[in-house]
Amino acid sequence: MLVAQNKIGVNSARLSSNWTSHELSEGSDEWMDAIGTALDDSKMQLIILSPEALDSKFIRMEYRAFLNHNKLIVPVLHRSVKRMLPELSHIQMVDFSANDFDHSFSTLKQIIDMALET
Repeated sequence: MLVAQNKIGVNSARLSSNWTSHELSEGSDEWMDAIGTALDDSKMQLIILSPEALDSKFIRMEYRAFLNHNKLIVPVLHRSVKRMLPELSHIQMVDFSANDFDHSFSTLKQIIDMALET
């Protein structure tokens, strides 16, 4: 649900493109190719965080690829997590877990706008 809401919101913010990895089977050849293409084509990655996401080796592969290429990552907290992964703990997070979608989306849009200005 949050991914769908964010995709609608990002589209309505008139950003040039967006892609979500949940559209493909994790770990498939198509998924790996799409990650590579997204890495090349994207200035930033929004990573939707939940306990399940933090347990996924594929999610870790995605954000680590972006980190290794010095791409901006914006963690988006969908549901509370017990412990943040060390690589992401120093990055400003947008908290959607408090159910104030409009405020959280406004914050997210500001971060995206600043990133696109550079």
